[in-house]
Amino acid sequence: NAGCDLAVSRLLDRFRLHPAGPVPVLSLLYQCHGASAALIAATILARHRHEPRRSAIEQTVRMTSVDTPIGDRVIVAGRSVVLDLKNSGFEFGAGRHESPGRNLAEAIFSGMVKALTAQGYHLLPNLVEYAPDRRPRALPMERQARDRTMQS
Repeated sequence: NAGCDLAVSRLLDRFRLHPAGPVPVLSLLYQCHGASAALIAATILARHRHEPRRSAIEQTVRMTSVDTPIGDRVIVAGRSVVLDLKNSGFEFGAGRHESPGRNLAEAIFSGMVKALTAQGYHLLPNLVEYAPDRRPRALPMERQARDRTMQS
């Protein structure tokens, strides 16, 4: 798509002189977008089901910069490690590895859910699309008609 290519070119140019380089900056923007969308979807679906929200970010990948002992094994420097967040109880990480964007992400998904609710949108549960890991991928919604007699 030419429009997408133009947008990427503009972003690459905009962050060309960033100390980290343009690709890490744009990757972070992309990652934050995906994580925020997953949080919004998981929150809306959980509220509809009247149950606690499932972890929207079920795993993350990190790369070791030095040989790292874990239990009786050593993860060699440069290897990727998949971290299971779904069962950890730490959806946003913890300690010095906690997501620096946690408060922003929570504010975004909370605000989006409140705005959708305030505008009368409701979930169409039979049309929800799921990813292979059973997280919601698409949440079709419909706006309820407002009662016109209340506005008169």
